[in-house]
Amino acid sequence: MANPTTVPLARVRNIGIIAHIDAGKTTVTERILFYTGKEHRLGEVHEGTAKMDWMPEEQERGITADRYRVPRLAFINKLDRPGAVFDKAVESLRKKLHANAIPVQVPIGTEADFRGVVDLVSRRLLTWEHDSLGAKVVSAEIPPELADEFEMQRDHLVESVTEISEALAEKFLAEQPISDDDLRAGIRAATIAGRMFPVFAGAAFKNKGVQPLLDGVIDYLPSPLDRGEVRGLHPKHEKEVARQPDPKEPFAGLAFKIFYEAHADLTFVRIYSGTLRTGDQVYIPRLKRPERIGRIFRMHANERQTIDEAQAGDIIAVPGLKLTVTGDTLCDPAHPIALESMTFPEPVISMAIEPKTLADRDKLLESLKRLEREDPTFTQRVDDETGQLIVSGMGELHLEVLKNRMLREFRVDANVGTPRVAYRQTIRESVEGEARVERQMAGRVHFGHVVLRLEPARTKTHAIEVESQLPPEAIPKAFIPSILETVRSAGLGGHTLGYPIIDVRAILIGGSFHQVDSSEIAYQQAADMAFSNALDKRGTVVLEPIMRFEIESPAEHLSGIIGDLNSRRARIGDMDSQSSPAVIRGTVPLGEMFEYATTLRSLSRGSATYTMEPADFAPVPEDVRRRLEGE
Repeated sequence: MANPTTVPLARVRNIGIIAHIDAGKTTVTERILFYTGKEHRLGEVHEGTAKMDWMPEEQERGITADRYRVPRLAFINKLDRPGAVFDKAVESLRKKLHANAIPVQVPIGTEADFRGVVDLVSRRLLTWEHDSLGAKVVSAEIPPELADEFEMQRDHLVESVTEISEALAEKFLAEQPISDDDLRAGIRAATIAGRMFPVFAGAAFKNKGVQPLLDGVIDYLPSPLDRGEVRGLHPKHEKEVARQPDPKEPFAGLAFKIFYEAHADLTFVRIYSGTLRTGDQVYIPRLKRPERIGRIFRMHANERQTIDEAQAGDIIAVPGLKLTVTGDTLCDPAHPIALESMTFPEPVISMAIEPKTLADRDKLLESLKRLEREDPTFTQRVDDETGQLIVSGMGELHLEVLKNRMLREFRVDANVGTPRVAYRQTIRESVEGEARVERQMAGRVHFGHVVLRLEPARTKTHAIEVESQLPPEAIPKAFIPSILETVRSAGLGGHTLGYPIIDVRAILIGGSFHQVDSSEIAYQQAADMAFSNALDKRGTVVLEPIMRFEIESPAEHLSGIIGDLNSRRARIGDMDSQSSPAVIRGTVPLGEMFEYATTLRSLSRGSATYTMEPADFAPVPEDVRRRLEGE
């Protein structure tokens, strides 16, 4: 099927909707689909009919970044609910997210009396006709009795934008009139630069506020043209190269998600430059291998439309790619480029898993391999001591979702152990290790000699960094990559307690060779032994994952919650007991938080909620270390 009419790149917006559980993400999305004509009836989350919640896990559980310089705007939802206070929500954005959140709309009425919004840019009152399911927006003059109040708020908006926009500041200082278009242009420039976050207001479930939000997406968020060129490294000479958001440029895209299907996995690709056509061969720089594009789909939730080609700015799905994993660059083989891959956090929780029957073993291994391709925060390994298959993820819920997917989608019958904390080990000071291997194997002598220095290093991904600082001709160059890779793998295998080594830089500083007997396998053994010898000299520090938490609860339950947190070695960072609900923030060791949801429900009579995310690793207390050594 040929493509539908191509939308000009200047009108394309690729957006993501991000919020806490129960903030209304799916409801907002459903209204967007309905008001843009993609859906002809409204799906509701509480009825299980929401179009975007099409996976069973999403329907049951209600679940679906400054690093990448993504412009954002905020939509304060549920303003019709008891306790909803728009100004306090805006202030919370500023404090919690350190965001320059500036309202471009303000609500009329609060809680049950919420009836519409005032657009501060156009000075119009917007309300929605109930009988039209909110499809009809009524624009009217601001009531005279409220005009002065909202004019003051508009003046504040103008002053805030002029502090960021030079063009607007010149007009403001020259006392020239600032038109609505001038103000929109200033907001747009500040938003794209990441210096302002426009704030919108509404109640999506009551069908209020979604159309102006969509207008804001067009008015203030960037198109691919605004984002400009994307940069990466040439895979061969590692020099920086760039691609423009132009269909005529060489093709470059990023595989950002893989979804399992029974017949062929779907790989979701964001195209940054060029044009991708059915039958094209693309290149994967990570593997230095090609893959062929069999078909191209334009996706709409779990529905798809076959298209012949896709261009810069498009997000598409490609079925049947065998080699591509999440985070891979796909590019034109004649013009290779490796784009910056996504950074994923370290898993913090593990559990053992085993098939119930031998017949299930192959199905289990295949399902784990597929899940690992889809989700880089999920890993698997075999414990060297017990031979158990260990899977790791980002939390109890993460592993529970993956376990249920194995049962439902892959139909694997398996026994699953109790989740355990994914501890790590590191070193406190620099240390050297040396090993020499000279032994008879397979009818010949094999020689290898390696000297390593290990240094504490706060690495970006917590992984072991390896490098060579060998004196000239100490070890033949052909053996060095294998030595370094062995050291990296040795760190993953752990030491003494079996926990992986992190935040260490391993430097190959010496060694020797034999003109005849040097061999790769001997150097690998020597590297592994030198790594262990270095760790044996000083010992290791056991680290536990520390989680950042936020708890919301009615104020009357705070004392019991805080007392329980103190018993869990939590550190309270700040607390807002005056807000409704009250909020507690801080950090806590993950090992103290298993089954916390049940405890919190009991302490708050079911009225409190909490969220956790990985924050860091920290040394375990001595009593915890003794317990781990005894297990």
